[in-house]
Amino acid sequence: MSSHPFFRSHGRLEEATPPRTPSESLGPSRPSTPVSASTRTNDETSRSTPSDERGMSDASQCLFPIDWDKIRYDRKPVPSIRYRQPHKRVINSKSQPSAIYRHGAQLTTDGNNKYWLCKYCHISGRHDAALFASESTTSIIYHLKQQHRLEEFGYKATGSDPFSIAKRTASLTPYLGSRRVVFDDLPSTLSSWVKEKWLGDGGRRVWLRAKLHSAKSKVHISVDAWTSEEGTNYLAIVAHFLDEKHKLQTALLDLPPLKGPHSGENIAKVLSSTLDFYDISPLMGFFMMDNARSNDVCILELAEQYPTIRRENRLRCVGHMLNLIVKALLFGQGVSKLEQQLRGASDDERFEIWRKQSFIGKLHNFCVWINRSDQRRERLKQYILQAYEEGSIEQLQRPKQLNQLNGRPILSELA
Repeated sequence: MSSHPFFRSHGRLEEATPPRTPSESLGPSRPSTPVSASTRTNDETSRSTPSDERGMSDASQCLFPIDWDKIRYDRKPVPSIRYRQPHKRVINSKSQPSAIYRHGAQLTTDGNNKYWLCKYCHISGRHDAALFASESTTSIIYHLKQQHRLEEFGYKATGSDPFSIAKRTASLTPYLGSRRVVFDDLPSTLSSWVKEKWLGDGGRRVWLRAKLHSAKSKVHISVDAWTSEEGTNYLAIVAHFLDEKHKLQTALLDLPPLKGPHSGENIAKVLSSTLDFYDISPLMGFFMMDNARSNDVCILELAEQYPTIRRENRLRCVGHMLNLIVKALLFGQGVSKLEQQLRGASDDERFEIWRKQSFIGKLHNFCVWINRSDQRRERLKQYILQAYEEGSIEQLQRPKQLNQLNGRPILSELA
């Protein structure tokens, strides 16, 4: 015999208690009374039409008092908003509905689109921030976690080889943290993971500070200022030391934005804040920097603040010296002006700027033009094979960072 709620064991039809709408009293329910099939059909027809309650809510809905006239979306009233009835495929599905529907109601304006109304914001009167488009749940989860501090929303991968995404965040932290990601612009869960791993009480920086204090050697620092293509200045601060197992370790301490001029005083101010955070001034060894005059001033400024740092702790980068020599041989004294012209220039402007730089500029433009197309590289390979009938070229070496001056020796080899 069927156990459907509309049937008794002796086969008589009775009416089940329908789900309550938010405005109905939550008092004791009245006992059901037997009714005829025709009476029940008429009652269902009358209930199927949206009433003042904006339609019946599904049993899976989060029930709470809704003031329909105060619902806002983009600060505008939504007069046609009502409960959204889930599709029968969803009702018959074995999959569990999203956890967000335990904290808000699923609504619609035309039966097809989806909106989600936050129970806590609506009840508290924050109507401008209560309604979300629920095609994606990411923004809703972020809202519940950040505004209402609900931590029940975890992510679990399913499939033939399940794994915990939370365990994978440890490998993402060094990559994203080293690039100083703007955490607030990331999706909620990933940003909170990385922010906690990088800045939290048990995060990477705290762990790294303990590693530095257990080092078997002095902590040596390499520093370099860098300007992104967007024009933002950064100061990379890297530590080099021997750990407790006497193994050489290299770790990024920080990548703070360098606001203001690239002066020695400004660099020293940013660098000292990092040294103070890790409390490693007594462990200081040498500082590896390029040959700019501002770095000499930076070391002098640090020497006044920390007695363990002396002028002799400043080392000069040999690679930077060689790079300056090669650029001077290729471009003469106008290399700084050339770099300034290239920074922020469009592709066409770059082409014209390089075109004026004698043979090395024309060679640069030729390599850039060839490497912008697979067909051009293949055509060049065919020409070279024809020229050297006994030769064989497996793969053309593709120069990296063609827009930088450091790539000129590679271009000369290819030529």
